[in-house]
Amino acid sequence: MGVRPKPESPAARRGRRFRERREVLGLTLTDLAYLSGLDRGTIWRAEHGLVKPTPGTVLLLRVALGLSTADLEAVDDPEESEGA
Repeated sequence: MGVRPKPESPAARRGRRFRERREVLGLTLTDLAYLSGLDRGTIWRAEHGLVKPTPGTVLLLRVALGLSTADLEAVDDPEESEGA
């Protein structure tokens, strides 16, 4: 019997979305920290799903990265984004 991979948590999915968007924009953690007013460590932990960011942190990252609320809602509910 094979080992099933652990499902990705909502925080990890959202963090991955933040990291992917930052990389597409060519931003470093330092750049995003400057744009968002957040600490680099806070952003890194959020990007890696190690913490569940506060609504205020999510808002600052979303605005700095040009993401809409809908962009993140699709990440928060993967079944919905797949049309299930």
